[in-house]
Amino acid sequence: MPTVTNAFGTHELKRFDYRVATEAGADALAQLDDEILLSLDRHGFVVIENAVAATDCDRLVAEMAPYIDATPHGLHGLGGTRRVGALVARSPASHRMIAHPAILRLAKSVIAEQRLSGDAVRIGGKSGKGKKGFRYPWQLHLTQIIDVGPGGGTDAHPHRLKLHRANGMWVYDMRERNPAHPQNQWLKTAWTEGLPLIYLRGLAPAVYLPLFPVHVADWDAGAGQVRVVLGLECTSQQDLVEPALMGRELSRYTYGRMQNRVSVARFRVGVLEAYRDTCALSGLAQPQLVDAVPIAQGGSGGRLDVTEGLCMSRLHHAAFDANLFGIDPDGRVHLSEQLDTYAPGDLFGRNLMSVAGRRISVPRAPEFQPNRELLAARFEQFQAS
Repeated sequence: MPTVTNAFGTHELKRFDYRVATEAGADALAQLDDEILLSLDRHGFVVIENAVAATDCDRLVAEMAPYIDATPHGLHGLGGTRRVGALVARSPASHRMIAHPAILRLAKSVIAEQRLSGDAVRIGGKSGKGKKGFRYPWQLHLTQIIDVGPGGGTDAHPHRLKLHRANGMWVYDMRERNPAHPQNQWLKTAWTEGLPLIYLRGLAPAVYLPLFPVHVADWDAGAGQVRVVLGLECTSQQDLVEPALMGRELSRYTYGRMQNRVSVARFRVGVLEAYRDTCALSGLAQPQLVDAVPIAQGGSGGRLDVTEGLCMSRLHHAAFDANLFGIDPDGRVHLSEQLDTYAPGDLFGRNLMSVAGRRISVPRAPEFQPNRELLAARFEQFQAS
């Protein structure tokens, strides 16, 4: 039996033949699943052979060749190795591998059921061992081709691998988990004909963000589920074949845009809920006319917390961004010298003058109140403007 030696010791490299197990029947396939899980648990890796047809592998390589060729060896501290991601959006042939039943069953055992011996599950304040049938939500974040070049992993070209997120794939439950349900036939049509769909991403109870386009990548009648992948955004078919675009991270850009839209929408929902849809300065309580305003100009980067924002009317939002007024760490409003005088009919100027020196209204819950350090930094920018 071949062995592999790494920082964690010497382990057996187990190989299993998926085709042989499939031809032997359901019992052999179930035993194969158990042996794969056991090998992964004991050794940390396993090889599953003959799981997909050679023609599918050839298609995958052909579809990914432009991206592989455009990626140099040793990029991002990877020694003699190069990695290419976003397979879901770039290669339709990859869908059969990513949504392969053996891979999904293994992922369910490891992630959804937490059945590795070294793990202890802690959910909802309770801890203990995972077990078969236990349901823990998960989704695919990373798909990669790893090409180990000459000398990759040696002292001359050491690996310093760090994972990053690629495009998204979600598991979606069919209505009543029944493939024959009339409402699931639309999903099946989208799958068989490759039609784009709108995915409604839940942000809060009864609040959704539409994402378009998404595609049904796999129809799992046995589990009553479909796999939905985020598609590339393009204005024409030419966008997908234009050579100038081939080397760009189109799918990563699309996924990044989607993640940003979700983060911005969640930030708005959280801030408006904390402030009860009410402007912190004027008291205007119309959700259509108020914004979730980041305290830091341009945002602080990444996902914003409720404490990093304020609820303001759109006029106050524009004035805040223009530094016509500032808010100190104690929440007190200070006006710019530009507003020392205002026209008699300037109702907005008069409104700002009326709140000068007053404290803004903030949520009662301490965990939702604005971050004082961010307010202080923003107030310094206001004073310097």
